[in-house]
Amino acid sequence: MAYKDLIKAFEFAEKFRFTYDIASDTFDLEKEVLKHLETDRSHSSLIINEKVTPQIYLVLHKVCKKLRLNSNNVSAYIYSSSDNQATCFLGEKDKCTIMITSNLIELMDENELEFIIGHEIGHFLLKHGTVTHNSKMSKEDLIYSRYKEISADRIGLIASGTIESALSSIVKMLSGLSSAYLRYDISALMQQINNVHKGTYLSSESTHPSWLIRVRALQFFSMSEMYNKEILETNNNLGDPIERVDELIYNDLESFIDKPIRKEIEDSKKDLSFWIHIFAVLDDDKFDKKEQEIIKQEFGEKQLNKIKKILTSSNKEQSRNFINSLLEEKISGLAHIAPKESQIFYRNEINNAERKLNIENLESKIVLSIKKIK
Repeated sequence: MAYKDLIKAFEFAEKFRFTYDIASDTFDLEKEVLKHLETDRSHSSLIINEKVTPQIYLVLHKVCKKLRLNSNNVSAYIYSSSDNQATCFLGEKDKCTIMITSNLIELMDENELEFIIGHEIGHFLLKHGTVTHNSKMSKEDLIYSRYKEISADRIGLIASGTIESALSSIVKMLSGLSSAYLRYDISALMQQINNVHKGTYLSSESTHPSWLIRVRALQFFSMSEMYNKEILETNNNLGDPIERVDELIYNDLESFIDKPIRKEIEDSKKDLSFWIHIFAVLDDDKFDKKEQEIIKQEFGEKQLNKIKKILTSSNKEQSRNFINSLLEEKISGLAHIAPKESQIFYRNEINNAERKLNIENLESKIVLSIKKIK
């Protein structure tokens, strides 16, 4: 299949991307790494194909067809495990590898399995990269990882064809229970999140939103004007605009997970901005009334008094070293929490400080000063 034909599948999936899920053109695995992975899987897993696993292959083929994708672009394997997991590894632009545990296959009916496979292929079509949780993921990374899962769930819903199958697959993955023990009452599922106290936040260390948030997000999306038109192909204007739907989902993520992280990032930005400006005003070894007024207007009288106290309680060299150390700490702190956002913010604040305080080459001066204290 030519890559230009694959673009049609990418474009189809792109329509349904969650607004806050940022598109990327990067892929995680190099070609040789992907080949090594597939070789390893061939020795430790069972490939899904027409001859070995015909029933599961038909599900995979059906999902690919719904998503405008040739099944040759997907390699899929089953491996023995009691866990309920599925993962998509991305490498070449026209190829992905899906791994599904045996227990998950046993747990799902065909429609539910369509959701699982569709969700994983969604990561490929939306160019998400391989989602893994490790200590190197920043809090910012985890926020955006949760956004990716909202988008991938939408592709899973489109693949499964019914909201009931999509929701039941999520509940089964969560609980580990088969259909014999479950009854899918959507209103009851939606009610459970209403019993959660606002202001009580979930752990922010997960790559995925909670199952309750995912269920609500899928329900909102399934009732959207976009889903009605694009998937159900109705000719009316039923449902909320997708912008409104995405706002509701974003508010859920903020209300139950992300708000404290947002505050931490914003507080870190304010601290960094303050110390950048302080470094800049002291570039000429002066802190005149005009500069003091700028600091007061930007950061408040309390912060102005704070820096005055630092400057008067030690000599010039000690004050400068202390400020340089704090600035380095604030730069590193924001980069640790939000590496992508910190780069943009840092450069913007450098430009703002240069403009307000009429100083040039501020970034170079900061770099040199930090080097001196190391």
